[in-house]
Amino acid sequence: MRITRTNLLSLGLVIGAFVITAALYNRLPESVPTHWNARGEANGFTPKPWGPFILPLTMVGVYFPRTSSRSSRRRSSPSCSW
Repeated sequence: MRITRTNLLSLGLVIGAFVITAALYNRLPESVPTHWNARGEANGFTPKPWGPFILPLTMVGVYFPRTSSRSSRRRSSPSCSW
């Protein structure tokens, strides 16, 4: 994987999300809102161990496959023999 400014920024945002979540973890309620209706009222809740980390884990799930697929695509680009 080639380290670019974009990759560093993305990785920094992922790490920052985990750091902020961990720093504020004790201030959060036991049940964290994770879904809202059209009026902006919370109608879905997740228990504290998982709720705060949904967004950072989603960021990891999006970031790492994208970076690994880019580098593998460059390395193994098949040549067209038409």
